[in-house]
Amino acid sequence: MGDPVYVAKWFVDRLRFRHRYQSNDALTPLVNASIGRIALKESRKDLNWFRRQDEEAVDHVVDWIESSLNSGAPWISNLNDKGIPKKLMKFGSLEAMHAEADKQMKRLLVHERQRMGKEDEEDFADEGGEFYIVHMKTPAALDNESNAMRHCVGHGAYDRRLSEKRSLMLSLRDRKGWPHMTIEIVNGEVVQARGKANSRPKEVHAAAAHRLLDIWGYYGGDTDYLLNFMTERPRYKWA
Repeated sequence: MGDPVYVAKWFVDRLRFRHRYQSNDALTPLVNASIGRIALKESRKDLNWFRRQDEEAVDHVVDWIESSLNSGAPWISNLNDKGIPKKLMKFGSLEAMHAEADKQMKRLLVHERQRMGKEDEEDFADEGGEFYIVHMKTPAALDNESNAMRHCVGHGAYDRRLSEKRSLMLSLRDRKGWPHMTIEIVNGEVVQARGKANSRPKEVHAAAAHRLLDIWGYYGGDTDYLLNFMTERPRYKWA
């Protein structure tokens, strides 16, 4: 880990594995040219740079790039002489990229919220209390969640998860039907739990989700992922 090139490659490889986009040939060069480029620059200045990066913020950037790619955002086709979108080459930090991702998601909020049918969502866990959980089954459902929550679960970024039998895309809702927490389950374990704009879920929402998911035995397995949001322990970062 003493070589900046090795550290930067390790950083991106770990992100690729975590985000499960290994087979996306179009996304990989965009991530390498943006996040990988910044990782190399920062690693040359400080080999421990990666330890201070928030994995949720980095994931949000990847989600934004992928959703822009899938939706055919105009900036994707504005390329430099190496075939990379010029927009991605302008960012000098991951913080700047994250800010842009947030800005783009806020713009999506101006669109009218779609009406969901039974083919899009279905009740997943409900004990009759203040909150319940729905299972999102279609790209339209993920788009709706994305617009309401100001993150990139929709608009193509996570559509491929819907066809994976091992994955479940869930939303914690209040009785008015408004989402408060987006949850991904893989092989029976909670692997992601996000609040609005990819924020740390509020303790009341994490507690409700943990209780509701426990009905099905989905509570994070040995890691008790959701319980991390109900203690003083810091949010997990790249280690």
